[in-house]
Amino acid sequence: MKLVYVRNKENGTTYVYESKYYWNPEKRQSRSRRICIGKLDGEGNLIPSPRFSRPLPETIAHQGGAAAARPAKRMYFGGVYLLDQIGRQTGFLDDLRACFPEEYGALFSLICFLILEGQAPLSRLEKWSRTHWHPAERPLTAEEAKRLLRDLHLEAAVRFLSLEEGRRPEAAPLPGLFPSGGVAGPLERAVLGMGFVVLAAMLLLSAVEERMRGNGFFSGWTAQRVFDRLDLIECEMGPDGSPEEGFVSPQEAQLLTELGVCPPEVSETDRPAR
Repeated sequence: MKLVYVRNKENGTTYVYESKYYWNPEKRQSRSRRICIGKLDGEGNLIPSPRFSRPLPETIAHQGGAAAARPAKRMYFGGVYLLDQIGRQTGFLDDLRACFPEEYGALFSLICFLILEGQAPLSRLEKWSRTHWHPAERPLTAEEAKRLLRDLHLEAAVRFLSLEEGRRPEAAPLPGLFPSGGVAGPLERAVLGMGFVVLAAMLLLSAVEERMRGNGFFSGWTAQRVFDRLDLIECEMGPDGSPEEGFVSPQEAQLLTELGVCPPEVSETDRPAR
């Protein structure tokens, strides 16, 4: 159950709703139902509505409303969600996690940044990571990204590319990036690390473009236009940093469905005003 807090600007009362989501198979999108379960008193405690007959769980009936009613943190969600889902379906993320178990979250977040932000410099990474949900689930700085690239295990990078090449038997061979004689210094390692991340981003982007080419719905669309449209989808972050609830339009749900990705269970009815 998801609690939604709505403040009436005229009388200053905050009403508490129980929000439940369900999938409408005919419209091929998520919808939501809301039931008012009460309101908050002056101290932020919940006063159950007499019209709500079902007993409230103890944790809800006595929770401090002041903390619960704090505005939820919203982050952009759709573009990374698409890359995450296609990465799972193609085995890209399985290979990345197997080769980089410790650096997986930050590495995949950096890959998403490169795809979604195009030619943006690393100096914009921290702002992007604060406004978008991404696998690292924490802000990433340009300095951290540079350290990641400098310290990247090149043997693991070679293994990852080999695994990806095995999944693409009909594709052109992947270019060799790493010299057999080893790497001399940290600067060269950083350059090779960035080259690997760019190549990995190109592999994942090509999987998205392949879905687009196989579907006439995307005639006239570019991959960047698809990402720009999906990046309007927002989500509310849970206490553990995971996305709990989002806001998606029928057009955005259709884009995801046509790409072979099940839309997240979110609802257009709750999209905040822009």
